[in-house]
Amino acid sequence: MKPVLALAVLGMILAAGAAHAQSGVEQLQLGVLQAEQANARQRAISQQNEMMALESRLRADDSVRLIQRQSAQANVASSANTPADARSPGMVAIPDAALDASRARIEAISRQHH
Repeated sequence: MKPVLALAVLGMILAAGAAHAQSGVEQLQLGVLQAEQANARQRAISQQNEMMALESRLRADDSVRLIQRQSAQANVASSANTPADARSPGMVAIPDAALDASRARIEAISRQHH
């Protein structure tokens, strides 16, 4: 931003001319003030954008924590209502009697085909 400020100042100096030295100085001072105001506006916008990004990140983090708590509570409630042998993640609980009956049918069919 400093090259822009220097360029603006140089342009005002050249435009002022030697005949209007007093008014040229005033214009130069006005140009410097305007450039400083523009810089201040840019800094304020940057700070506001950074604050908004931080607030969004904070809300997202809060949401993740809430979802994790809800998930943990659901898992606790679910495991309390599930038999101990069916609590392994990804495993289906099949009663032993049903497995024994299925195995017996498969062995019977296997003996018939041999």
